[in-house]
Amino acid sequence: PDEFALVEERSCVNALVDSDGLQMLHLNAAAQNGYPYDDFHLLIGLFPALLHPNPENALAVGLGIGATPYGMLLDPRLRNVETVEICAGLGDLLAKLGDLGAHESRLLLEDPRLDLRAGDGRKRLLASNERYDIVTVGALRPQSGYSGNVYSVEFYELVASRLAPRGLFAQWVPTPRVLASVTQVFPYVATTVGPGPATFLVASNEPLPDNLADAGHRLRALPHGRLSAEQRASLDRFLQQARLTHVRSGEPPAATAESELNRDLRPRDEYFLN
Repeated sequence: PDEFALVEERSCVNALVDSDGLQMLHLNAAAQNGYPYDDFHLLIGLFPALLHPNPENALAVGLGIGATPYGMLLDPRLRNVETVEICAGLGDLLAKLGDLGAHESRLLLEDPRLDLRAGDGRKRLLASNERYDIVTVGALRPQSGYSGNVYSVEFYELVASRLAPRGLFAQWVPTPRVLASVTQVFPYVATTVGPGPATFLVASNEPLPDNLADAGHRLRALPHGRLSAEQRASLDRFLQQARLTHVRSGEPPAATAESELNRDLRPRDEYFLN
């Protein structure tokens, strides 16, 4: 029991496995990210929050181990972070993680601004006319079953229609085709690398905030107690060194060869297709 925890429900078998002090999340036997939270997964939520001039309402499609919604909730300007997770047992598993001493997991679940729902995040976007200042998608492997539902042109069109004015969308960029599919929809797209070799993007229907110094000032103004001093310093270094590489800036999305896009009925990355 000290090394392994499991919650099984009709969607997923959710497990936490201790690996030399790192609590690794496994979903249906596939290893995901772990706790303590790494900078990259935190930044998928935190970076668009810090970029936005006044974020209040956000949606996280996917909870995972909690790093991305936790990153958004670090910004006190956000009043509501709706988090929709299809693996309904993850809430119980994160509570178990908190019992094992994970300070951030306890803070996440106790934060009154977290609106945690079991369900399909894409279905939530379809069923609601809610507008969000920030929408994020958890870092899902593009070859996972049904992952094409959050890497398709049609999904990005749905996200674009649910962004509030100046709203930002953020997601991991696992393949060139994902980036091509995003730029088919959003007129403003930029990528940034890291920390580490991985890349994530921010996209919007309107010009992107481009002053990373403002994001750095907002990071340094965040209340203390929710990040270790080491991680706060690490994130600050990232923001000082980060660069936004604009893939699109104000141009209408260009027509791209169909083979270079993920579509709902042709999720090519999901099937390793060139």
